[in-house]
Amino acid sequence: MPDCRYRQTKALDWYMKQAGRFPLLTPSQEIGLATDVQKWVTTENPDAITVRRGKRAFNKFFNCNLRLLAKVSGKWLLVCAHLEADDLVQEGAIGLSRAIIKFDPTRGYKFSTYAWFWVNQSMSRAVGYYDRLIRLPAACSQALRRVRNMTPGFLAEHGRMPTMSECAASAEVTETNMRLYFRHFEVPISLNVPVKSIAHGSKQPEDMINLVVSDHAPPEEALDRRVELDGLERALKGLSAEHLEVIKLMYGFNGEKPLSLRATCMELKIPQKRILELDQEAREYIKAHGQYLGLCVA
Repeated sequence: MPDCRYRQTKALDWYMKQAGRFPLLTPSQEIGLATDVQKWVTTENPDAITVRRGKRAFNKFFNCNLRLLAKVSGKWLLVCAHLEADDLVQEGAIGLSRAIIKFDPTRGYKFSTYAWFWVNQSMSRAVGYYDRLIRLPAACSQALRRVRNMTPGFLAEHGRMPTMSECAASAEVTETNMRLYFRHFEVPISLNVPVKSIAHGSKQPEDMINLVVSDHAPPEEALDRRVELDGLERALKGLSAEHLEVIKLMYGFNGEKPLSLRATCMELKIPQKRILELDQEAREYIKAHGQYLGLCVA
């Protein structure tokens, strides 16, 4: 009976139920089916009967060994960060089909022993290609995997973490390369991953991005602010140079500190009454032609 950890999705649940319908093959059945498959794939111009028997034997061979995929995927499921069990099983099915075609029944080996290497290779390549958001070279992934597997036993035996040179010796790489590989030891995660918000006192899962501390405004607020500023710029283009100069000085549109009425008068050398008239006219124009009055009359 398959382990409960493999029952993660409805698709995988259906897959394991289908696998249970097919009994395991006896050694004599494996030899007979493998012989039919080899006749089909090795014959240059097979006849219709050979093709039909070969395909039938291939399908039966494949269906009766589906349990092997679940068994091998259990090992890789422990080291995966993003791939699920059904992803590993699908990749392992590619290796299983390859093993059926390459299996030679005359060598006297059991098929599951031979197929294990093909299935394991397919799953290991899938982990290297698709499990990380940023793909690493195969040598780097293999070295990090060896260090990760070696560390618990080393810690239990010596009571300390291994040094860089000891990690390099265990991974069979140079110490320089080991230092470069350790830069990618941590696995990046998506900001959309649902997590439990303990800090906010909520038991409902929320996205990781909501828990990231930032001094800047949220992206949606920054976008709204940019839209408002663009609209205000379009509204100010209709003002005269005199009105625009008064508005810029009094409300700091140049990125500078806004000036008081008295400072504006001294800067432009215009009476206060005229400054107030220009300010009022500019306000009325923006109110009539713009939608962002709140920005300039705060």
